[in-house]
Amino acid sequence: MAAGCLAWFVLEDPAEEADVVRLVSQPYVVEVLDALSDRPMTRERLLRLLRVRRSSLAAALRALAAHGAVRRRDRHGSWDGRDGASTVYELTDIGHRLIELLKRVDVWDALYERYLRRNRPS
Repeated sequence: MAAGCLAWFVLEDPAEEADVVRLVSQPYVVEVLDALSDRPMTRERLLRLLRVRRSSLAAALRALAAHGAVRRRDRHGSWDGRDGASTVYELTDIGHRLIELLKRVDVWDALYERYLRRNRPS
């Protein structure tokens, strides 16, 4: 999904649209994208800025990384090792494109419509 995850707005691929919906529906994902949109940040800076639990931030960062939207800069370069307080996180090109998409009202409208269809009472 990483390279083509944002193509659903052009291709209207329901499977990829669902991936983006699931991603931005996860707690703190949009907030992390917003925080990293201006510049890379350390884990500690993100924790202070977003006022979230460490585990919540880690889950959002891992979800974004799994979609190719965030990378971390540290001595390990791998998500397998534990990150330190000074580990820096930054958006990838995919992350920046995702932010650009999320700035559009029609995108949020489409995401909300999909949410409503999925959660309609039976």
